[in-house]
Formats: sequence, C-alpha cells, structure tokens
Amino acid sequence: TVLAGDYLVLVPWRKDVSIWKLREQSASLAALYDTKKPLADQSAWSFFDLLQLHPDARGYQFGWFDNEGLVHFVPTHNFATKKPPPFAVWDSKRPFTDAHAWAIYPSDGITASASAAYDGQYAWLAPYGRNGDSGLITRVKFRIIK
Repeated sequence: TVLAGDYLVLVPWRKDVSIWKLREQSASLAALYDTKKPLADQSAWSFFDLLQLHPDARGYQFGWFDNEGLVHFVPTHNFATKKPPPFAVWDSKRPFTDAHAWAIYPSDGITASASAAYDGQYAWLAPYGRNGDSGLITRVKFRIIK
C-alpha cells in the first residue's frame, strides 16, 4: 500500500488459492482509493490491470511515492515465472486507468523484495523469502526519461 497525496494505492500481491488446493497465483489488479471520498462510494475507486502493460506484471508487494509524483511497485514474486516481475510505475499526475500513465522497467538482477524505503534519491528494497534466503538488500535508482 502506498499513500500518494490524497490517494491510497493498493499494490497487487497474490491470491491465496490453497483452500481449493490449486497452486498459488500472483495478482495483477492494482486499486486506487480517493481518500477525500467515503470508502463505500464506488466513484472513490479505480482499478488497473498491470497485465495490460506486460505479461509478467503480477506479484508486487509494497511500493513508494517519489519526489517526482511517481508510484513505484516493489517486485516480489510472480508464481508463474518464479522470478520477480518488472518494476511497474504509475505517474500520479495522470489518470490511474490510463495505460499511458504507467511504465514498466526490467527487474533483471533484482531479488524478490518484501518492502522498500525511499530516501529521496534511492529506493532500498528489503529481501523477501523463507528464512531470509532471498538475497541482499538492493538499492535502486531510476533515471526518469521525459
């Protein structure tokens, strides 16, 4: 979950389908809630399926809001590919449901991450995995191309 101004961005993580004894699935549907409106107001909610951007864009956990107004999703684990998905980034100055407001960046070399801290220049990704076996803390810096 990321707070971006008056908006709460819900980052898609996974569906727990173990009840039906199916394999785990990563989710791809991101949600945006306008905190100025009542929670039950349907107009307060917007949704965007990241699969519109990339076939592997599912399985995120947490994110950060940078000083450019961009919301970055932390790549965790795509249960279909068994690796972290690409970075997904939403430009909060543009409509949430507009595919052109989103960008995808490769996550090659990034280990699965559970959360992030943003210091204004770098994002620090915390390792994710059973018993801490997913790797090292990762530092990420994006160069925004306009």
